Formats: sequence, structure tokens, C-alpha cells
Amino acid sequence: MYKDFLHKKYGHQYAVAQYSYALKYLDCLDNPSRIVPLHPSTKSNVMKALICLTKYLGTYLEYKEKLKQHGVKWTRPDSFDSFVRIMNNNHSDLLEWYKNAYGILDDNE
Repeated sequence: MYKDFLHKKYGHQYAVAQYSYALKYLDCLDNPSRIVPLHPSTKSNVMKALICLTKYLGTYLEYKEKLKQHGVKWTRPDSFDSFVRIMNNNHSDLLEWYKNAYGILDDNE
């Protein structure tokens, strides 16, 4: 059973999230174009869940081809985008976090 597979492979909360996204967006297996307008973080979670499901079902290569045919691309933010997002965050404790992180991290990190 798929739920058991997920719980053996992932932690409880992540397995539950994967299962939930797979159920909610199951129709995207046949129509991946529904994924395109989703918010980037939701899109990423949906794609992870559906890819995991297709690997379980043994249909991953076919699904990967469908994604390509519908122009669905997996976009991951690069490190510069992450840096800009952090710097644009106006939380007052950001400088304190930076000072703490700077003292812990090695020079190459």
C-alpha cells in the first residue's frame, strides 16, 4: 500500500504531506498543465508528491514525458534568489541571526 511505502521511506509528517498532495492533485497525473499556475512552493510540493507516486507505480518515465509535453518545469530557487529573499526580509532580528550564524559557520560556508 502506498501509505506504508511513504511511512517506510520518510518521516511521519512528510509522508502524510506527500500522501495528501498526491490525493489532492491526483488528476495532474493525466493533466500536468494544472500544475503550472500553482504558487512555486505548492508546485514544488505537488511535483515531489506526484513524482514519488509515479516511481511507486512504475510510471515515472511516462509521467516525466507528460510533464515535458505540457511545458511543466521544476524550478528551484538558486542560492542568489535565496540570499535576496533573506535580505529583503525586514525582520528586526535578521542582523542578530547573521551575527550568530557568522560565528558558527566556517569561512567556506
